[in-house]
Amino acid sequence: MTGRYAVALLLACAGAPAMAQDTYLDDRSTPDAVIRSLYNAVNTQQYPRAWSYFEDGHRPEFGPFADGYGDTVHVEVRTGEVFAEGAAGTTYWQVPTVIEARRTDGSVVVFAGCYTLTQASPYAYDRPPYDPIAIRDGTLVQSDKHFADASGDCPG
Repeated sequence: MTGRYAVALLLACAGAPAMAQDTYLDDRSTPDAVIRSLYNAVNTQQYPRAWSYFEDGHRPEFGPFADGYGDTVHVEVRTGEVFAEGAAGTTYWQVPTVIEARRTDGSVVVFAGCYTLTQASPYAYDRPPYDPIAIRDGTLVQSDKHFADASGDCPG
């Protein structure tokens, strides 16, 4: 690489937005992969992508959703055993989830709870658009336990 191209590459990278050290992950193949992808998007401050993991008609309002992560530096996520049930050609999954959020002030907060994800049977589609697994809703509440000791709980 010549010096001119090396300088151009360095300048291009210097102008790029600072992002967490996370590698880009957009995996909608399983419910727990969707949850990991959601928090990967949060970690890289890609809030439109994070918001896109929610099901149409069940997405939170974008502004408050993105603003809610304004003081978040990094999130660790852990999911538990996924429970699935089907109804009328649609599968619903419950994913116990625990997150540890590191904030800009240096504090660490743990949240635990459950996400519900859904997808119509992939065999039901005969033309676009195709809807991948998506988050229907989720409830995480602040926990007083350490990340390693907390567990996400799903109803039922």
